[in-house]
Amino acid sequence: MLRIALSGLKIIVAAAIGAAIVGASILAVTPPQYEATARVLVDVGLPEDTSPDGVERQIMYANYRTVTIKSLVTSDLILEPVIDELSLSTTPRQLADSVTALSALSTSIIDIFVTTDDPEKSAEIANAIAVQVENEFSRDNGRMTQNISVVQSADANIPQSGPTLAVVLGLSTLAGAFLALAFLLARHSLVATAKK
Repeated sequence: MLRIALSGLKIIVAAAIGAAIVGASILAVTPPQYEATARVLVDVGLPEDTSPDGVERQIMYANYRTVTIKSLVTSDLILEPVIDELSLSTTPRQLADSVTALSALSTSIIDIFVTTDDPEKSAEIANAIAVQVENEFSRDNGRMTQNISVVQSADANIPQSGPTLAVVLGLSTLAGAFLALAFLLARHSLVATAKK
């Protein structure tokens, strides 16, 4: 294999350079993306019951409410008021494509991620969604209290997300070189078979 690679070294180098140029070109025309994160805490208070079963029920209910609220972060219920407040020229469905809500297992914390091509816009939308979640789901009906609070606001001072130029160039170069090597090996195999 080494002999084949050395004999086709020019082809491998040309393919690697070509792939690197293609990768860099794609990255150059792709708009940069910025991901801002806001964090909310779901604090559910139930009637006092300090027994082990009561505490476990409270924890399970808090987790259930966290998952439910997380699922509704990208709903029209939350996104329509945000669009109106920020005067965004989009629909809830389109905005939902830029929003992700995640919560770690067995926690009452929801991370709201917003990705756009503008860092300030990403942070503004993430913060507006977090406040809307807080306003929409905080309630006290006497039997149960549910306090949603924004514990971390999104910051517009965020780096560009996605692969860097160095990563794209490195991966493209390797991909080009491996494809060229695969081509050389396949060609050598076909020639060897034809000679038999």
